[in-house]
Amino acid sequence: MLKLPVLFAYFARSESDPSLLSREITISKSAEEQDGHDPADLLQAGSTYTIDELLRRMIIYSDNESLHLLLAFLRQMYPDEDVFADTLAAIGIAKSEGSEDDFLTVKRNASLYRALYNASFLSKEMSQRALDLLTRTAAPVGIREGVPEGVMVAHKFGIRESEGQLHDCGIVYHPKNHYLLCIMTQGEGTPMQSTIIADISRMIFEEVSQRVE
Repeated sequence: MLKLPVLFAYFARSESDPSLLSREITISKSAEEQDGHDPADLLQAGSTYTIDELLRRMIIYSDNESLHLLLAFLRQMYPDEDVFADTLAAIGIAKSEGSEDDFLTVKRNASLYRALYNASFLSKEMSQRALDLLTRTAAPVGIREGVPEGVMVAHKFGIRESEGQLHDCGIVYHPKNHYLLCIMTQGEGTPMQSTIIADISRMIFEEVSQRVE
């Protein structure tokens, strides 16, 4: 779930430095295999990627290698600043509250999507660009699975298999009433947790549909 604030950081910087997203990084070694990723989608040694492409891969495929490269590039570009922490603070999220593992609570995750929807942190153009990326998230199950086909969902999932965590958070563009839904789970089976998230999403969609009829 940390990938979304990284996207915020880059998009915010690009508003004052439009060339930032077109800068390139050459990969020195191929990315290590990641659970749930098609090998064809992994970063390849010797290939060059723009910042914009790495951001796209980080959000759509939840690519961890892209995340690490982007964080390292931020430190390289702005050695005298902690851009990630500064971005969190600017959004209104204090990184110091809680540990490195748990400071992004359900409420704080929700605030990121609220900021995008209302364009209260990024410009309208960049907020919409971020939301467009989030509608293309390659999540096979989760919130999107619980809504009817054709209903757009701008969301980001997060998996930490070592701790049995699976989370999904985003905006459901219900045709009559858009709403924000964030679900965090912890258990012993990702498939079961995915099903639970989809079931909750389905119940919420049905409830919202009944209320707006």
